[in-house]
Amino acid sequence: MKPNSNGPTETSYDKLMLIILLAHIPVTALLIPISFETHAFAITASLLNGLFIIAAYSLTRNTRGFRILASMALMIFSAIMIQAQMGRLEMHFHIFSALAITLIYRDWVAPAVAAAVIALHHVTLTFLQLSGAAINGMPLVAFAVECSWNITFIHATFVVMETAGLVYFAHIMNKEHKTDQALRKFINEIVEQKNLASRAPGDSYTEQLANSLGENLDTLINFLQRDNHKLIATSTEMAELSQHATTALADQRAYGERVAAASHEMASNSSEVAQHASQALSTANKIMNASSECYDLTS
Repeated sequence: MKPNSNGPTETSYDKLMLIILLAHIPVTALLIPISFETHAFAITASLLNGLFIIAAYSLTRNTRGFRILASMALMIFSAIMIQAQMGRLEMHFHIFSALAITLIYRDWVAPAVAAAVIALHHVTLTFLQLSGAAINGMPLVAFAVECSWNITFIHATFVVMETAGLVYFAHIMNKEHKTDQALRKFINEIVEQKNLASRAPGDSYTEQLANSLGENLDTLINFLQRDNHKLIATSTEMAELSQHATTALADQRAYGERVAAASHEMASNSSEVAQHASQALSTANKIMNASSECYDLTS
């Protein structure tokens, strides 16, 4: 079976992020406001954010722009959840979960933008809460129990700590992803295009090992090709020698058959000569006997 050389694409990541974002809407619009009488705000804000997400996906998918907008949308959902439950501390936990989701892109910009958006939200809402601001009778709040710049600073510190880690991990993952793509291309050129001269372009340890493997394979193939030529030449020579030996053996067999035939003919001739000699000797004896009888009669 032919392997798939592509792997996950940016399109698949954007689709997954779209699903995650849209799945937030029924939660933030219907479940989160229960017991807080903030359904009107939650439904309106969730639907507006949903329209923003769909528009962003339609216009900017498969680009870095969608990563940025999707990260912003995640933090907007965090802000909706915090406001819908009037600054409840547990709703702030969504921020840290959502920041981790941005790591799917292996792009440091995504968590950095998300952190910047939620930082702006906290600073703005802290100022508005301390100012006693409200919309349609609903107080604008960042924290349910105590609101102060110290609390905002503490929250911001933990967000910065997580974001710093995510930015570093995104950098490492992106580097590994590029190495993986280079190795996929390297292996594809060897397997599909039979190009043993192909080399991975990077200088990572894995790519160096891959290039070393490619060089060793290239050397081995060249060695086998040279030996194969020698084997072919030796095989041809052996075939010629075998043909000569077969011809010589056939000639020797034919010569032996001729010698055997001559020997048989000589044996037949010798037997015939001996028979004639015996007949001559018998005739001579008869003549001598007849002569002797004639002599006796004349005596």
